[in-house]
Amino acid sequence: MFKLIPMLRTDAPLTAPTRLLIFGALIVLTFGLALLPFVLAGQGIDLSSYPWGFSPILPLGLYAAATLRSRTWAVTLPVAVWATACGALWLYTGNRAIAFPEVILWVFAGLALAACCGLPLSQNRRWWSVGIMGLGAGVTFFLVTNFGAWLGGEYARSWSGLWKCYWLALPFFRGTLLSLVVFLPALFAPATLRLSSPAPRSVAASAPRSAA
Repeated sequence: MFKLIPMLRTDAPLTAPTRLLIFGALIVLTFGLALLPFVLAGQGIDLSSYPWGFSPILPLGLYAAATLRSRTWAVTLPVAVWATACGALWLYTGNRAIAFPEVILWVFAGLALAACCGLPLSQNRRWWSVGIMGLGAGVTFFLVTNFGAWLGGEYARSWSGLWKCYWLALPFFRGTLLSLVVFLPALFAPATLRLSSPAPRSVAASAPRSAA
């Protein structure tokens, strides 16, 4: 039944539909929140207090790394989702530079590296582990993307220029942390994991299997 989505299969096949729904919801939210500030701006709404950086894309990557069999898919999924969301933003705004800025390759690299922070969660999903890996993903994405912005030439090629780049990006980092605080508890809640994913790989490997 699920041959078309082998990367979502586990030792408990009945969990695949639930996991697909979760991924689908996260993808829709990613698209919606990527477009939202531009929709609001088009309506003349003040965006001075908008939570820039708030998106489920990092939680999606962490959840994928924790639940998908294929590590390759787990790392590339958030990159593919964000690239598609950027394409949708290009169609909506008609401005390629807004949708795909010069730093976009650094954004993709940051997403992939942030997703790698979720790989240990395939074996250990305790709350403290989720918190540490979530914070690590947020910090990794922040450091990588803004280092790329600094190299782009907008800031002085000096320590003070690098510091200024990171300092000015702190509002985006707050939005990133907020999204991790909002989405990770829901995605890694015991009830959610029981419905959508198998036991951690180390546990599943040692558990007895039926002959059926």
